[in-house]
Amino acid sequence: MRIKAKGYFIEGGGERFNYISCLNVRQDHITALEDVIVNHTQGWAETSADWNQADAEQALANSQGRGREMGAV
Repeated sequence: MRIKAKGYFIEGGGERFNYISCLNVRQDHITALEDVIVNHTQGWAETSADWNQADAEQALANSQGRGREMGAV
């Protein structure tokens, strides 16, 4: 992939090509990505240990029903 990307870059007029490997190649990068995800999903219901998809879908259906009763379309 690196060679192909470099070829396209040079053909497009690029002069200096620096390849940066994928972030999931090294364990420390994977750990860093995991940390970002964990830090930015704090408080999301879906990350809670007691999250239940069926309950969430039922709550949504109930909310939508109440909205329709109040005239929402």
